Amino acid sequence: MRCILYTRRTLLIGLLALLTLGCATAQLDDGEYLYTGGSVQISGEDEAIQGRRSLERSVESSLTPQPNTSILGIRPGLWVYGVTEGAEDTLLRGWIRERFGESPVLFDEEIPAQTVPAIEDTLFNRGFFDADVSWDVEHARRTASVHYTVLTRPAWTIRSIDFPDEATDTLTQAIMDSSGATLVETGVPYRLDTLISERERIDRHLRERGFFAFNPAYIVFDAELDEQDRSVSLTVAIEAPEEARIAYEIGSIAIYADYAPDRTLPDEASAEPAEDIRYFEEHPRFDPERILGALLFRPGDIHDRRAHIASLSRLNSMDSFRFVNIRYQPDPDTGLLHTEVLLTPLAQRNVEGELSAVQRFDGFAGPAFRVGYTDRNLYGGGEQLNLGLGASLETRITGGSFRFEGYEIEMDGSIRFPRSVGPLTALGVISPYGSGSQLPRSSMRFAVRRRERFEGDRVEEASTGLVYEWPGTVSQEWRPVELTVIRRDEDEGVNQLLLESIWRADTSDTIATTDMQYRLAADAVAGTEVFESTTFVRLDTDSRLFVPVVADSLLALRTRIGAGRAGGAESRLPDARRFIVGGSTGLRGFAPASFGPGTISPEDTDDASGDIRFESSVEYRFGIAGWVKGAVFADAGNTWTATGPERLRSAGQLFSESAVNAGAGLRVDPGVLVVRFDLGIPLRKPWRDAGDRWMTDGWDIGNRDWRRENLIINLAIGYPF
Repeated sequence: MRCILYTRRTLLIGLLALLTLGCATAQLDDGEYLYTGGSVQISGEDEAIQGRRSLERSVESSLTPQPNTSILGIRPGLWVYGVTEGAEDTLLRGWIRERFGESPVLFDEEIPAQTVPAIEDTLFNRGFFDADVSWDVEHARRTASVHYTVLTRPAWTIRSIDFPDEATDTLTQAIMDSSGATLVETGVPYRLDTLISERERIDRHLRERGFFAFNPAYIVFDAELDEQDRSVSLTVAIEAPEEARIAYEIGSIAIYADYAPDRTLPDEASAEPAEDIRYFEEHPRFDPERILGALLFRPGDIHDRRAHIASLSRLNSMDSFRFVNIRYQPDPDTGLLHTEVLLTPLAQRNVEGELSAVQRFDGFAGPAFRVGYTDRNLYGGGEQLNLGLGASLETRITGGSFRFEGYEIEMDGSIRFPRSVGPLTALGVISPYGSGSQLPRSSMRFAVRRRERFEGDRVEEASTGLVYEWPGTVSQEWRPVELTVIRRDEDEGVNQLLLESIWRADTSDTIATTDMQYRLAADAVAGTEVFESTTFVRLDTDSRLFVPVVADSLLALRTRIGAGRAGGAESRLPDARRFIVGGSTGLRGFAPASFGPGTISPEDTDDASGDIRFESSVEYRFGIAGWVKGAVFADAGNTWTATGPERLRSAGQLFSESAVNAGAGLRVDPGVLVVRFDLGIPLRKPWRDAGDRWMTDGWDIGNRDWRRENLIINLAIGYPF
């Protein structure tokens, strides 16, 4: 049966290919042939070529022209062009042809001869200096293709690379000092890409040591060939003008804090915060010392491009300027770079409103509105005052209901300083401006919110604290003191007063390693529940891995592990710091906080939160058409307590008592807002008997009650992770 289906599928594809090809070639004139591409075969003259197939693919990518797009022999673009060309042209027909059609790529007798130099260049750049290229043109009815045959000996290898051995000036000395970090390895095949990367490495090394006027084009590799052992000896030579051989120092610094491209730069400075540093501002708004603190160079410093780039980033991170630029005027006679810092400020005060959609951790979602006020320069040093008021109406879509079931109102505010402030800075423990590519930040924050579920609880929460932030590849945040007051309905719980210290670390920008990307985050909390005199600690981690599979698709994986412990034999974490699973960003086949901890069933649980959480997800994401994306996924996890009958006693419980679900989803991703629809189905329910937890039977899709319990709809904003 499988053979029959396979044969039918193959015949269908073949018929479609013949149909599209016939439509295109029917319009060709006599003597014209549709060009269907080229192929390359490489063989060694004396021995096999290592990596031959990879080399053939690399050469084939350089062939020109590119033939019409083909998918399993079907040329849809060519077919669209054929059926829309020649008939009466209409606006719609023309749009379809321009948008989806491809005009036929015709064969020309000159194509092989014009392509051979490109093939030889590609092979030469890979170390095959003496390749012999020939070709054959293959005609088939109204199509033509070219088969290129390459005969070559093994690639030439790098025998040695020599740097200058005598320091004739500071430039050659700097190049000599960089030789230990060379990217060129001996004994490996010659690669032009490696030499280009080596030139860029030397250029970076020099620009970080004052050679402002240097250019990588000044670096030349002299090559000596040894035909006997087919090796190349390289010598690094410098062909640079005199001004490029100067290691420049920073001269004077002029800061223009209200720069505008259409205005002439003023001559008279409004302040001189230090020797050789002048500050210009027609209408004083900023403290010169604060702007100077963002710069990582001073007069007399050797020019370093790293400091230049980092200073630009630090000035931008103040969020006070629309335009930031640093330019230099070199003086070869003195070896000084006279520096101009050009800053165009943003409007100081701003009021804005925002209409958006919110997604809560407990599965509630809905429309939200927020209005905010911002002052970007409260005290003259880029301090930012933010005040906000927001509200949302929410429904628990995962429960199958689309009527509003609750609301949330929030008021918050903060004063953010683009530097470290506070007693630790005053004592010299923390540097106020740091030395990273972004300025450290300090904030004093407060927030007051009220959340009510019409058929559930009402929670009122207020929090305030001091926050230190150090942005970077690994962003860190420290909240030495965070005070949170929580008030619940009298029937649902008691008031809580939490005094906490929190440390967070996050690779906020997903880090790329080759083709893969990963992200790690961790939260560590130590605190006290004041009313109950209970101390606790809590650690939560989130690790993610993204692996590209084919074009417009990737495999996404996430694991979340969290654990906490409160003092006392029978104590538990405060309610606001306990873990739950389920919902649109967790186990998508289960409603949020609908089961657990451990093996407690949904019918028997009054509180599904736990002191320990293990959760893992795998998702394959792929493109469907334009903005529409698809996904298939599986999730697993559960919560456990640190004490009591549902405590985690062994690592084996992480698997034996974990819930499992699978599902599929659609996402609309225009690049601004992602609307996600996921359908999850439970596959394993940990509250069932140990030998009967997998859902191997009892499936009844036609039963409404079964669908309500087991087909979990997740309508959400944004990707799950």
